[in-house]
Amino acid sequence: MIATFVMTWEWFELPIDIGMEKSKLEDRITNGDKVTDSFWALYDSLCITADKDNESSILVSDYSEDMQVNGWNRADYIEIYPSWELQLPWNRQVQALNRPIVMWQAGDVIKVVAR
Repeated sequence: MIATFVMTWEWFELPIDIGMEKSKLEDRITNGDKVTDSFWALYDSLCITADKDNESSILVSDYSEDMQVNGWNRADYIEIYPSWELQLPWNRQVQALNRPIVMWQAGDVIKVVAR
């Protein structure tokens, strides 16, 4: 699954939903095709890449903004600079960890690939 998102200066949850993405493939799934039909089970990781032409870094967090603790010695987010990528393992026990929250400069772009 591949998706591209544009930043808006607001924190937002990446809308990566296994069921929704599978529905986009329904016209390509053939009857009895066990590999394609178990598409959801094939994800092993999530890769977020910041576009090389971005103005600044992208912030990525597992927590919504009101639950983040950010101070002089701790931040509940990481920064991905232009051309950098972040690989997150697919978590089959805690689905919320598969939907990170991102934010930064309006117009900056990230690309997401579920592998």
